[in-house]
Amino acid sequence: MSTHPTPRGRQRRETLLRAATDLFIENGYANTSLDDIIEHAGGSRATIYSAFGGKEGLLQAVIGRFTDEFQEHLDAVDFDHKPLEEGLQLIGREFLQMILSPIALGMFRVTVSEAPRLPEVGRAYYQSGVARVQERLCRYLVARNTAGELCLENPQLATAQFLAMLKADLQIGALMGPCCEPTDEQIEASVAMAVGIFVHGCVGPVDINSTQRQ
Repeated sequence: MSTHPTPRGRQRRETLLRAATDLFIENGYANTSLDDIIEHAGGSRATIYSAFGGKEGLLQAVIGRFTDEFQEHLDAVDFDHKPLEEGLQLIGREFLQMILSPIALGMFRVTVSEAPRLPEVGRAYYQSGVARVQERLCRYLVARNTAGELCLENPQLATAQFLAMLKADLQIGALMGPCCEPTDEQIEASVAMAVGIFVHGCVGPVDINSTQRQ
């Protein structure tokens, strides 16, 4: 007997994942019951337990679906062979747009809320999301290092620091809600500043007056 899901089975799974994603983000994981999800998506408890093993398995599948889509979007950004500053500006802009999107903010809130009680959830989010983003950027920095555009002793640490500079206080502000959502101008300014500090800090001293004039 084939173990591959049928088209109908895949559609049912996708419907359940969409409903669970929306409800977990809107109401929180703890305040969302399987009955709530079934009410929105149809199906039954037996369907959920068969497909995901229960509510926790469903949350892990929701996170996996989100991080896969996040990575697919990032993989579509062609920066691997760009010159250093152009490549960093491109990935920086796309990275911020993605992590500041409503679904990314919602999934971050859900994961951080549940990770202390469900460490497997936090681990899955980190390994399939954060670590994969860092790995992709690190490969780019290693290539630029090899090309002589950078002088990095620790590309992994440099990757983490660059992403942290990009986020600055934008992500925490966006997590607070509409009152603190960053503007497009703030996003562009954060990208420009992070790239400038990173590049000049890695290849030589920063000319502060020249940076201000730009």
